Amino acid sequence: MGMMPRKVKAGSCEPLLTPPLTPDNSPPGSDDSFKSSRVSKGLETGCKSSSPLESAIFDFETFINRNVARAENITGLYYARHNKMNNVKSQDSTTHTPAHFFQLASEKFHPSARFNLALCYHYGKGGVTYNLPKAIEYYTLAASDGHKIAQYNLGVLYQKGGKGVEKDVGLSLGWLQKAAEGENGYLPAKLAIAMLLQNGVEGIIPKNDDRAKEILKHLVEESRHKIGKPGTNANHDPILELTSISSAALARYYLENLSTNSQLPQHHQLTTSARYHWEYLSHPHSPAAIYNLGVLYEFHLNDIQLAVKCYKLAVQLANINKSFNNSQLPSSINQEDLQCVQNAMWNLGVIFAKGKGGLPKDFKEAKRWFNGISDKNQEMKKLEKWLDRKLKNVDL
Repeated sequence: MGMMPRKVKAGSCEPLLTPPLTPDNSPPGSDDSFKSSRVSKGLETGCKSSSPLESAIFDFETFINRNVARAENITGLYYARHNKMNNVKSQDSTTHTPAHFFQLASEKFHPSARFNLALCYHYGKGGVTYNLPKAIEYYTLAASDGHKIAQYNLGVLYQKGGKGVEKDVGLSLGWLQKAAEGENGYLPAKLAIAMLLQNGVEGIIPKNDDRAKEILKHLVEESRHKIGKPGTNANHDPILELTSISSAALARYYLENLSTNSQLPQHHQLTTSARYHWEYLSHPHSPAAIYNLGVLYEFHLNDIQLAVKCYKLAVQLANINKSFNNSQLPSSINQEDLQCVQNAMWNLGVIFAKGKGGLPKDFKEAKRWFNGISDKNQEMKKLEKWLDRKLKNVDL
């Protein structure tokens, strides 16, 4: 059986300048920083009345708003995750778009909904048109409530500027520092700060090699305690886990490089491992970038379990039907992502058929992944027949 990967390059890109593409969601029971809404006459926003009755009404209304906002945000996520993120052409459909529900929840001060709405404006999806100033507005609202990825996104947006947004490296550094601070500091933000300090920005950020190295060392050490450990966010969020792993991998690479060179290498000078991690951080929700990360871990770094996680995530983010009975990919997926998702399913099938990396052989699981491939070559068809015989307990 031919087991070589079918690699598709994710494409050239700048590091740490592209925010995530999939809406973030705070699960029920999380400590969302809701503020009181203007729902009761005679009550000032954010202030309880001295009257026990009015105070009780205030608490009740706050509780209701909090849960309604969460429900509205989840509804928006439902529409977003069921391939409804493209622009709406019919005015009658505007109340059934992700942006509509995110807007409702945003008006009730839901931080994640504000972040989600910012993403919609940033990419011109979810029922709204591209509007970078609007995206900045809602990123700022979410960031002010402590949303780490919103803070990071503001940092990278101000770092390069854009249509309607003036470049401001000083402001960029400020938001990156906000995203990096605290126990749950966002590791990509720490990496971005180290790169800014190592390169320096004339007249704004003085070059500081020692501080950059210190941050990189701390990032690597912190990743050892956080990644994959029970009770951490990375333990239940594969995107957060992969961004943490990639940040730590690049930090180690840059530390090794800085031990012999005074400048960080350019993109074309990166090793295969560093380049794939770099491209993933630039496009953390790109099926192509995630697939390439899986190829790296399967065939270069020999971490089959992480490779499986990458492949499965690439398929999931491409919105393929979970049952795999319908192999038709959504029309909104570009050809590069489509090819990578097909390759990811092929590699998953091979891994489970062979029992690679210490994983038990699972012919049913292998068959399930092969069933999702819409365009099978002769090698795939041959392997499928082999699996069918195995499933029927017929020896070759």
